Amino acid sequence: MIAGGLVANIAVMMRRALVFWMILMVPALPADAADALMAAGRIEFARTGGSCSGVLVTPGVVATAAHCVPDTDGGVGVTGIAFRTAPPAAPVRVAKAYAHPLYDPDAPRIDWRYRFDLGLLVLADPDYGADLGTVPVGDDAMPGETLFLVSWRKSDGAQPRQRAWPGLSIGLGGLVPRGCDVRSGESGAPLFRKTDEGAIELVAIISSRGALLDQPIAQASNLRLRLPPMLDLARRAGSP
Repeated sequence: MIAGGLVANIAVMMRRALVFWMILMVPALPADAADALMAAGRIEFARTGGSCSGVLVTPGVVATAAHCVPDTDGGVGVTGIAFRTAPPAAPVRVAKAYAHPLYDPDAPRIDWRYRFDLGLLVLADPDYGADLGTVPVGDDAMPGETLFLVSWRKSDGAQPRQRAWPGLSIGLGGLVPRGCDVRSGESGAPLFRKTDEGAIELVAIISSRGALLDQPIAQASNLRLRLPPMLDLARRAGSP
């Protein structure tokens, strides 16, 4: 019995060491990625003083987590919410908000709830961000692939924060687990890929956080299949 317990403890220690190694042994953020990532920004809620992160996916339209989107029942007008990219850009009012039709915050299955934790904000200025360009949406994230998280909490200062984090090979079905510690204000943050050709692609949106063997992880929802129907929904609804 003692030997069996010792083996089990050693196995746990080895798994923890592997998680530590995956989290720490990641490459530095590409120095030339900064300009391409300027579409990332912060969503600010005047009523609560809170914030989420988000990213422009077309001029005037921001992708974020559904739990950051007010319950507007199909995109009716919202008040007291603004989006900003890094200065010198000024904040702009959010006119409409949409949650993914399959998002259910009360769903009993956690993987189903967070898999569709995706929302869109339509800005009052339809041309906001047109000068920044948009980052194309890439294929789903792969286990073990390093992606770059760009978030902007209010405590981060004057511009978004960029970090490189590895993907883990385990997680809830339909979600992409990342070996990173995310905090309040980082929900909805975009994950980017740098391709072998040096291009930048938008891959996923942070939806939740948790722990694996006492180490923090984040779950992200891939965008390749989930984003286009939501953009169509916003287009059919018309301008703000």
